[in-house]
Order: sequence, then C-alpha cells, then structure tokens
Amino acid sequence: MTETVNHPDHYNHGDMEAIDLIKAAMTAERFKGFLEGNNLKYLIRYRYKNGVEDLKKADWYLKRLIDEEDTDERLDEVKLEDASMPSIIDFEEAELNDERR
Repeated sequence: MTETVNHPDHYNHGDMEAIDLIKAAMTAERFKGFLEGNNLKYLIRYRYKNGVEDLKKADWYLKRLIDEEDTDERLDEVKLEDASMPSIIDFEEAELNDERR
C-alpha cells in the first residue's frame, strides 16, 4: 500500500520533501500558520472525504507544528543564556577594577 500520510511519494522529488521547500520559502511564523491551517483543513473535512486518513494527516501537521514550537522555545532559551553570559569586555572591566583597588 502506498504511504499517504508520512512522506508520501508524490511529495518527494529530489533531495528535499515539499514541506521542507515550503518552510524554506516562508518566515517561521508564516510556516507555523501554514501547518495550523492544514491541520484545521484535515480536521474539518475528515467526516466528508477520507475519514481516518485525514485525521492522521491532521495529526501529522499538529505534530510538525509542535516540533516547530519546541525548536523555537529551545532557540529562545539559548538566546537568553547567551545574553546572560558575560562578555570579554565584562572580564576586562573586572580586571581593570581589580587592578585599581
């Protein structure tokens, strides 16, 4: 049976999957909106079109959205840690202050 939810053949051409090309063409916020919209599309239509298959697709988009949010949170944490780390200038100023005492 052909895979229709996770990495379907018709979305894989060359080295990149269509979802990766879409992400590369958008800002992070727009890409998350794309994921959210597709999740909603599949949730709305599952009763009328493809049943459980559409629920699985909705689940796939939701999981991808969660992964994107988790990645953003981790990057924000790293940025906060970097911002709180003393710079070389801070060390040089501390040495100068020690020498003056």
